[in-house]
Amino acid sequence: MLQNFTKLTPTPLEQVESIDMLRALEHGYKVRMVLSPFQGIGVDIPADIEQVVRLMKDDPLFGSY
Repeated sequence: MLQNFTKLTPTPLEQVESIDMLRALEHGYKVRMVLSPFQGIGVDIPADIEQVVRLMKDDPLFGSY
């Protein structure tokens, strides 16, 4: 799917909303969501980056990033 996705033209709604998943949906692909046991962190404002940097430094896998 990722190889196909890169060949799809961006759609107007994707560009307006800045949500790449909309490109797949507007080209007729189905999108499936799954529940994850992991908690993600959104980075929406510059201050959020500081929190992510702190968490990454404490992450035991940080060296493999």
